[in-house]
Amino acid sequence: MQKFYILVSILFLIIIAATQTEAQKAKNYLEAGNSYFAAQKFEAAITEYSKAIAQQPDLVQAYNNRGLSKAGLKKFSQAVEDYNIALALDPKNAEAYYNRGLAKAGLNQQQAAIVDYTRAITLNKSFTAAYYNRGLAQGLRQNNKDAVQDFTQVISLNPTDASAYYLLGMAQYNMGNRQASCTSWQKAENMGHSKAKIMLAQKCR
Repeated sequence: MQKFYILVSILFLIIIAATQTEAQKAKNYLEAGNSYFAAQKFEAAITEYSKAIAQQPDLVQAYNNRGLSKAGLKKFSQAVEDYNIALALDPKNAEAYYNRGLAKAGLNQQQAAIVDYTRAITLNKSFTAAYYNRGLAQGLRQNNKDAVQDFTQVISLNPTDASAYYLLGMAQYNMGNRQASCTSWQKAENMGHSKAKIMLAQKCR
């Protein structure tokens, strides 16, 4: 009986060691993929992330980052598939919802993108980029009132975002609020935004 327990203990240690080795390999592949991604070598990054997934099939970040790499190649439908897996593994991953929203926007599925940005914001109330891109999508759908709310929120989180002031001005102008739009463009122009300067010259003087 004692030999049996010893054998079981040895097998358990072997399994633990093998699991740790697989996890370490997955981490190494993930880091290699991140390096390729940073260098915009997206195909190579995809290869490394796929290796990481083969070692550790529940590695959420590998799916998320592989999706980003596919999006970098404008393979938006494939990117969505990776984000779907990431979210199935981690339904509270705000980053994956946001990235899936970007991919859907790349497919010109603006309403679906808005839904994902909203989910990301629900999970992270200070997710500035999600508000910004939701505002863009709202503007493309002529939902100017909602776009104003989103860009206003971006500015509250980052008061030095000149692009947010410019886009806020565009949404306000499209709503017929010329005075407010000129004020927003002036703030953007004060921060060096060239397009805001053009709009000021064309619409406000």
